[in-house]
Amino acid sequence: MTSASTSTRHIGLLLFDDVEELDAVGPWEVLSYWTRHHPEDHWSISCLSRDGAPVLAAKGLTLAAHHSMSSAPPWTCSFTRADKARER
Repeated sequence: MTSASTSTRHIGLLLFDDVEELDAVGPWEVLSYWTRHHPEDHWSISCLSRDGAPVLAAKGLTLAAHHSMSSAPPWTCSFTRADKARER
């Protein structure tokens, strides 16, 4: 049986069309490095989009999502650039 202190907590990085590339890739680099190099902390990160499809970022980069909003593991926290996401 896994205790709450050792179960994996999930971070969701929300992607959407016209997201600034650095607003998605910057947090991904930092958080994915941490989750991979410090597994003892029991965190994971994945990218989400509304429907699980790739999104087209502001300068033309296509970003793939690991999950849709409905298929994602339960998140402990999520990240997005709120001022842009509200416009959607």
